Amino acid sequence: MVAVKKRETPVEAVESPAKRGKASVTEGMAAEAVEAPPSSPTSAMVVRTVVRESHNEPITRVLFNRTKAGNSSNLFATVGGNQCTVYDSRHFGAFVGMVVHYVHPEGEGELTCLAWSELGGQSAHPKGDEEVAVGTSAGDVLVISVVEAAVTKKLVGHAKPVTHVASSAARPGRLLTLSRDGTARLWSVSEERCLAVFEVGAATSSIAWSPSGGWFVAGTSSGALQQWFVPESLEEGQQEAYVKKVAGESFRKLQQEGGAGLHREEIDCVVFAGRGFAGRQRVVTKSVDGRISAWDAPDASDANDQVTQRGSWKVPGSIKCYSRLDATSDGAYIACGNSGGQVFVYDARGGDCVAKLEPHRLRQEVTCCAISDDHQDVISTLGDGYLFRYRHLPPELVAKKLEKEREEAEQAEAKGNNGGE
Repeated sequence: MVAVKKRETPVEAVESPAKRGKASVTEGMAAEAVEAPPSSPTSAMVVRTVVRESHNEPITRVLFNRTKAGNSSNLFATVGGNQCTVYDSRHFGAFVGMVVHYVHPEGEGELTCLAWSELGGQSAHPKGDEEVAVGTSAGDVLVISVVEAAVTKKLVGHAKPVTHVASSAARPGRLLTLSRDGTARLWSVSEERCLAVFEVGAATSSIAWSPSGGWFVAGTSSGALQQWFVPESLEEGQQEAYVKKVAGESFRKLQQEGGAGLHREEIDCVVFAGRGFAGRQRVVTKSVDGRISAWDAPDASDANDQVTQRGSWKVPGSIKCYSRLDATSDGAYIACGNSGGQVFVYDARGGDCVAKLEPHRLRQEVTCCAISDDHQDVISTLGDGYLFRYRHLPPELVAKKLEKEREEAEQAEAKGNNGGE
């Protein structure tokens, strides 16, 4: 394998997908008006933009930027095949703008997963930067700078494909990765070195790092939940050990209460979604049978190892569906797709399904979903590189649509009264 040199891996940076032609974009509405959409998702959301990425492979992850700085919440990123793309969802009207397009060199594997990296003021750029960490099938992790439009760091250590990458607001400059080699690794991005190896086992299928940074949740192929502790001493710049293995007493099984929401199949997705009761972290988990559960999990310092179920949903039409869900930062809404291309948005506070969104023609499995923190965008990916962006129509377009439907109904009624002539 040819080593990637810092700041020398080419990444395409473009202003608009229409200018470069790297992704084909179909816009559902030609006219754009000032939008005043509802403040919450509803079934009235429609497909406003369709993107076909040029790799022609399933998009395995789509994720809005939710880093602590929050200055670039308009950005979302995708990964699929040998490509990682960063989009702007706010400054191109009804369209999405392509900001960065990275193509992984041929023969060096595919890109498998991604996460937005927490910089915490560590960027050397005067106006700040955003970074996307991307896992590869070769076991490496690439860190892409949005400002430089280049791979600036490469983390090497896993022996098998990286399946999950996670960051924590409380641990800027750190990344947590999960690999099929049965380990999770904690990295110092700036030093490009591994700080700790967590021997989580090959049965671990998904992870999510808590916002507090002191622990992470691991879901397993049997539907169990584990809580792994991240030692704080690793953040103190200790250099005596290049790699510190962490096992044994460093994790505990979380005892799930509430039989109706127990996972009995592989947990393919875990996300954190704000705070729950008594200040506990709210964890949302999904298994491949379409079962979604929301839990209040104990902190690392809490001797109680039980998680309390706060909600449970069954996504219709999900049979062995590996579909990554998403939740807003405040934990208000959860979005998940099914095997038939539909997307369901749930109100996590009340448990109601507030939106059922239908795809445009395609009826294939939704590989992943994303929902913006302002509740205005819902994104789903399906098929070979298709991305669907759902939004509410502006009031002006809704009025035109209703007027057109009224006219068509009047014409049909008149035709019926004239005997079909």
